[in-house]
Amino acid sequence: MTGTAGRHGRDRRSVRTSHTPAEGPKGTIVSDITLSELGELLLECVGAPEEGMAFEGENALDTPFLEFGYDSLALLQVTSVINRKYGIVLDDDAVAEAETPRMLLQMAATAPRAGAVR
Repeated sequence: MTGTAGRHGRDRRSVRTSHTPAEGPKGTIVSDITLSELGELLLECVGAPEEGMAFEGENALDTPFLEFGYDSLALLQVTSVINRKYGIVLDDDAVAEAETPRMLLQMAATAPRAGAVR
């Protein structure tokens, strides 16, 4: 396989929610980190989202991080974990501008790769 296919033949740019892939512009798949994985990373790094909020379903992709209770500093805290776990090098300035999970996952899809340590 060529291009962006990963070890398991999956397009590295694909983002998955719990069960369904999310599509970006013109049906492009957006990241190899799932929405639920992003939620778990934020939970581990900076704590639980606002009461009643969950990183589940298609609507969560476009829900602003501020509604989840996460500000740009929280996103910056999770950036180093994403780098180590997934080998994705995210620009801190760009991450600070990500308003929704979809925006952050799209950045992850196009970011340079480093050696992942799993």
